[in-house]
Amino acid sequence: MTTAAQVKKMVQPLLARHSDLALVGRWIFVKPVHHFARAVLIDRMLNPAKFRPQWAVVHLFQARKSFPLNWGEWLYNESSPTLGSWKITDANISQALIDQIERHALPQLSAIKTLNDYLAFVSQHMFRHKLFDWPHCKIIVDVALGDLEAARAISEQNIQRWSN
Repeated sequence: MTTAAQVKKMVQPLLARHSDLALVGRWIFVKPVHHFARAVLIDRMLNPAKFRPQWAVVHLFQARKSFPLNWGEWLYNESSPTLGSWKITDANISQALIDQIERHALPQLSAIKTLNDYLAFVSQHMFRHKLFDWPHCKIIVDVALGDLEAARAISEQNIQRWSN
């Protein structure tokens, strides 16, 4: 499994170029973090030489135990002999990773600056239903937006079901 120390070494040049990035373990967060987090995860795999990077956004105004990766995408190694594969032992792997983060992840993540930007991004995603179509989630979004009228309406429509 790729270690956190290997991740740190790989992304050091990226962190030096972008003062708005912070490395926390295997996660590269885009600062500032307010109502939502924007991050790239350099995830480990069973093969100790391989890793799997992906970027995602998540709102922080709902209780949760983990950072779901529903709203984001994988990063693919375009320079790998096995297209898409990431191996720590490949030549120039650090530069290939940084290139993918800068070309594919950071433009998407950096464009999401406000809660409304985040909601607009999620509304276009195939997993939009996890935020907008489930009443127990939508009510939280309405409260975060300050739309208490809409939150009350959802509450009134679901009070019987939620009371059981």
